[in-house]
Amino acid sequence: MADKERNPVPIPLTGRWRTSVDGTQLSEGDFQVLTNMRYTNAGIRSVSGMTKINTTTALSYPKIRAGHHFKKDEPTESHLLVQAFNSGETTSRIYRNDTAVPSQGDFNTTQLYTESSGAGVGTFSNAPDGCVAYCNGVESLIWGGNEYRCGAFYNFNPDNSFVYNYSEAVSNTLQTTGNTALLKRTTNTLDNVVLLLHLDTDFTDSSPTTTHIVTANGGAAINTSTKKFGAGSCYFDGTGDYLTIPNDADFDLSGGTWTIDFWVNISATLTSDYIYYHGTDASNYMVISSYIPSLGASPRISLSIVSVGSEVVGLDTPQDITAGAWHHVEVSENANDYYIFIDGTQRAYVSDANRPANYTGSVYIGSDSSGSSFEFKGYLDELRISNVCRHTSNFAPPTSEYAVSTTTYAYIGSTRPLAGLKFYVKTANTATSSASISYWDGTSWITAGSISDGTSASGKTLNQTGSLTFTSTVSTAKPKLLYNIAAYWYLVSWTNINQDTEVYYVTLDTPMQPIVDIWDGIKRQAYAFFKYVGTTYTDHIFNIIGDAYIDADTTTYVELDSLATSSYILAGFAEPMMGVQLHLVPGHVNTASNTLEVFYWSGSAWTSVGTIDDGTRGTSQSLNKSGNITWQGIAKGTEQTTTISTNDTPLYYYKFSFSQALSSDVQLYYVGGIPTQKQISNYKFPVSFHNRLWLCSDQSGQRNKITPSGYNTVSVFNGSDTADFFLGDNTDIITGGSLYTRFGSSLYENLILCKEAETWLIDGTSLNTYALYKISDQYGCVAKDTFKICNIGFEIAQGINKHVAIWQAAGAIVIFDGSSVMPIYFDIENVFDPTSSTTINTAMIHKSSAFYDEAKREYHWLWASGNNTTLNKEYVFDLMRRKWFEIDRSTGKYLQLGIPVTDSNGYKYVYGAIDTGYLERLENGTTFDSNNIVSQFQTPDIPLGGWNNETMLRIVRMIAKSKATTTNSIVMTHYGDMATTGTSIGSFSVADTTHRVVNNMKSINIGPHTFHGFLCSMTTNNENIGFEPIGLEVFFKHVREKIT
Repeated sequence: MADKERNPVPIPLTGRWRTSVDGTQLSEGDFQVLTNMRYTNAGIRSVSGMTKINTTTALSYPKIRAGHHFKKDEPTESHLLVQAFNSGETTSRIYRNDTAVPSQGDFNTTQLYTESSGAGVGTFSNAPDGCVAYCNGVESLIWGGNEYRCGAFYNFNPDNSFVYNYSEAVSNTLQTTGNTALLKRTTNTLDNVVLLLHLDTDFTDSSPTTTHIVTANGGAAINTSTKKFGAGSCYFDGTGDYLTIPNDADFDLSGGTWTIDFWVNISATLTSDYIYYHGTDASNYMVISSYIPSLGASPRISLSIVSVGSEVVGLDTPQDITAGAWHHVEVSENANDYYIFIDGTQRAYVSDANRPANYTGSVYIGSDSSGSSFEFKGYLDELRISNVCRHTSNFAPPTSEYAVSTTTYAYIGSTRPLAGLKFYVKTANTATSSASISYWDGTSWITAGSISDGTSASGKTLNQTGSLTFTSTVSTAKPKLLYNIAAYWYLVSWTNINQDTEVYYVTLDTPMQPIVDIWDGIKRQAYAFFKYVGTTYTDHIFNIIGDAYIDADTTTYVELDSLATSSYILAGFAEPMMGVQLHLVPGHVNTASNTLEVFYWSGSAWTSVGTIDDGTRGTSQSLNKSGNITWQGIAKGTEQTTTISTNDTPLYYYKFSFSQALSSDVQLYYVGGIPTQKQISNYKFPVSFHNRLWLCSDQSGQRNKITPSGYNTVSVFNGSDTADFFLGDNTDIITGGSLYTRFGSSLYENLILCKEAETWLIDGTSLNTYALYKISDQYGCVAKDTFKICNIGFEIAQGINKHVAIWQAAGAIVIFDGSSVMPIYFDIENVFDPTSSTTINTAMIHKSSAFYDEAKREYHWLWASGNNTTLNKEYVFDLMRRKWFEIDRSTGKYLQLGIPVTDSNGYKYVYGAIDTGYLERLENGTTFDSNNIVSQFQTPDIPLGGWNNETMLRIVRMIAKSKATTTNSIVMTHYGDMATTGTSIGSFSVADTTHRVVNNMKSINIGPHTFHGFLCSMTTNNENIGFEPIGLEVFFKHVREKIT
């Protein structure tokens, strides 16, 4: 018999998921459960699955905790970078995956970087100059991708007869006139060579003059495993090994113009070892020797000329030689001026009218004339004697064997150390040739290790576009000043290439490495300048402070006329220096032969800065022209400030003294400083803001400190275009990001920074206008990885849309729209209630993470509930609709991290990381990487007949979009009067290939109950979108009033 009463009630599916109130308190259309179903404009529907990106091999460090998609357009590069920890989360590495987004592919097997001990969960950030920055609390790193821009490119002749600046030409891909580098060659001859020993396979003299017979004595022998150039070198074991050469007029050096040079690799001995000896008897000879004064000390090179038993010329270098390494040594005389150069840098000089004699004995290599004393231990290569003085100023050391040939030289500058260079070839070299590369280590040019020439084909370098790679110089290269540019310089040489060889583009391989500071090119003002004569300091600061002079005005320069060896000048600066620039009045320069030595104040004494590059030097005279005097920057903390005479301001002073008195008319009118590199500390996180790299929260110092780089750089942290900012008190800065905002017709970009209990904003457009504002002391951020900028028109009020930032505060999820910080967690506030059954694990609160899905416009919050020690919950905030829902990917597939990525067409995706070493492409596929997708919603507990009536359910209607693949059905469960256990209503099939929508009704007889709740669930593993309900309707019958 039909029911007399059948009341239809449509149940809306357009509300919001609210876990913070009981199901009886929900509004119409709200949900008690909304899992794996997102909102649409008309209702709700299932989320899609996820599939592995690295399908073949999981990372050996499986716990991915940070990630970033790094893209470049010139040249085009795409790298997915992740920080991955080992299973115990005690050590970490950075890996890269270069597979095109969103295709599947494995990570590179070799890590990009091995992080230092104690590294925390890191943060990546895009950075200016085509780079990505990364900080982990113990390191601040930078990477420019596979190919970074070339900072400087100079094609030159070592004798300075030509210099071509191709820096701009090779920094673009144009191949038009003026945009390529036509490499000019230097012709090498054997002119003026009187002895040349290659020492490759034998002791043959290859000089073009008289062929000299060289005899090996003792165990002196060719060694093919240790050599500088060619096939071998000569090894001397320090016990009876030496070479002899009969005397010849070629070895008469008494004319006062000669050079002896060689490559040497010295074994550490405490004796004086003779390298070159020529004499008549024990009282008349000249010798070039190496000497180690004490155990553990470095060797030095000496020249000694002895006449009638007395040394008449003596010259010693500082202890610059590294035992066990190759160094080029050149000893020469130029008409009474004696020089010793180590690796092309002058290290000793003396002016002396005494000269070598025309000796009558044989030449000895490796010992004295007895063959058994002062025996050398080590290796020699490329020993050459010339009857000219080859150099009187610093030079680039040879990069290949001496021969009749051509060599092409280039200095290539970088803002940080390299592991390779790539040359794009326009006109290929077709001649048999080779390439070599050296780097500056602070004192000399060192040949790079493990050179591999990818531009070479069939023995012809620069025959094709390719890379010249070598052992990373990150830990060994040091900055140097060339052409008034402070950079990491590399000396590249090519032998015997065609004269029309041409490259059009050059890029650099800069490994991921610590951020370094490079001079901004602006000279620093001297704050003190004294001339010390006798016992008196004279203050001349106002004479040298301006970069200009007036001949008739003696206040615009300082007179250094005839400055004696006991006198000196002092320059004081506000920060440590690695050099100075000196300007001399033209026509008023020093003409007396001398050498300059520079000292710094150590706190107790004046200490030599070591090797200097004296750009004011003429042929043999320091202060002979305007120029730069530079040295390797002194290690931080080694030099100290001091006060001098009447200037009571502590400054970093540098003392300049001369080996001989200056000439009678020397006028110096300007002194400017070149600052030492600043040491970049280990920051917590980087941010890109206003085309600057901002390093935030110094973990080794003041944790409220923020340091921006110079504009459009990642390597300038000095000078007037950078400064340190301090955010409130010294509590730690947790996270931050830049946010675009608009107020009225004005556009702004602000930097938002959070401490744990505060939120700050930096406003302004330049260092001079930046202002710091605390915008909230109620909400800060407790989990750095939950802070996300959401680039979306979030409607704050009707007609007012803004981009926003969202993050996890202590006890809240909050949103910032550019004006105020507001909570958006009220629908799920039970998560922060410790009495709730679903509450956040407070021990894991700082490890929560989040990601923003730009395509879906959703903020995904990942957190750990209860006692879980991994992130097992994923709550999603729909920014367009301001509603939450949940995604449950099930055991083993919980996301620990989300990484937004972009394909080559600009389309947005998100990758997720799970704790088995895999990345997953989200919203892709029919399963959660083999886990079924269980889509569920549960309605409110609805009083169908009112709160005072009991009703029976008679019919349930489910309308949903039909499915062509799955055979699974919607399963519906009824919950009467808030029962914790439900009653099955049954299943509703959605399989239908002939209709877009299924409309299923089921007759039932459930009740009586006052409240009725409905849980609808559908499990799928073969549908991209499994469950798409359109409507739910129930029919009920009134039974009675509820009286108990």
